[in-house]
Amino acid sequence: MQMSLASLFQGECFLPGLRGKTKEAVFHEMVSHLVSTKRIPADLSQIIVESLMDRENKLTTSVGEGIALPHASIQGLPQVVVIAGRHSEGLECSATDGKPVIFFLMVLVPSNDYAAHLRTLAEIGKFFSKPGMKQNLAGVENREQLLRLIRAS
Repeated sequence: MQMSLASLFQGECFLPGLRGKTKEAVFHEMVSHLVSTKRIPADLSQIIVESLMDRENKLTTSVGEGIALPHASIQGLPQVVVIAGRHSEGLECSATDGKPVIFFLMVLVPSNDYAAHLRTLAEIGKFFSKPGMKQNLAGVENREQLLRLIRAS
């Protein structure tokens, strides 16, 4: 089944003003937004944040150049959910290049759909592999800019 990265960005999928002072606080902000926009069930919010933090504690999801890709497989999640956010100050996230993270791209996938998990990460990998894409992404300030960048890739 073919999947486009643009198709994953539905509704209010971009938070331009992340304010959290820690990764966990940023994850809470993003997950709370997903709950308030009814993209995920409220009863999964704590499990999602814990899963994201477990993943971060094993290995940072910062991919360098101001970008992080927090992701988790969640039991009971009805479908793949993607949300992006921008932290104007940047946040220390143990990036290999030492740069603070400005742009967060959170990917949540149902734990029972391994194929969707692989397809989603493959699409994101292709997107990030394009020359200059990380630098372009770090400059995105709203959903329209994000979608233009994704569609142009």
